[in-house]
Amino acid sequence: NSRLDQLQAAVRRAKLHDHDPWHEGRRKVAEFYLASIRNPLVILPDGSDLREQAWHLFVVRTPKRHALRDHLTQHGISTQIHYPRPPHLQGAYAQDGWQAGDLPIAEQLSGEVLSLPMDPLMTREQMQWCAKQVNAFSGQELS
Repeated sequence: NSRLDQLQAAVRRAKLHDHDPWHEGRRKVAEFYLASIRNPLVILPDGSDLREQAWHLFVVRTPKRHALRDHLTQHGISTQIHYPRPPHLQGAYAQDGWQAGDLPIAEQLSGEVLSLPMDPLMTREQMQWCAKQVNAFSGQELS
């Protein structure tokens, strides 16, 4: 439900023809990460439908999210926490009466998810550096 103005709509319409190369670039990054990241502390997304996903984000999970984020930041790798609060605890659902503890899996996931760099223009060296640093994470780092 975007409600774009006419200028925004025109710009986005013009960019539609560029969609496939951007999608393919993201798929290549995801494919590289899925093949290269082997840290047992990090849970990767399901890549079984690699070609079906848009790979807008590459979201990993770890119970040591803040330590992993700090480790990656120290090595020049930016990350994002896109979902810091589970949906049922956000203000939009306050009238529904949800409480902490009502959906424990959603709450657990919101504390573990971390988005790695995902850009269709990433170089192989950038992908390698990110994967290397994720693999080097021991969970013993100070956070």
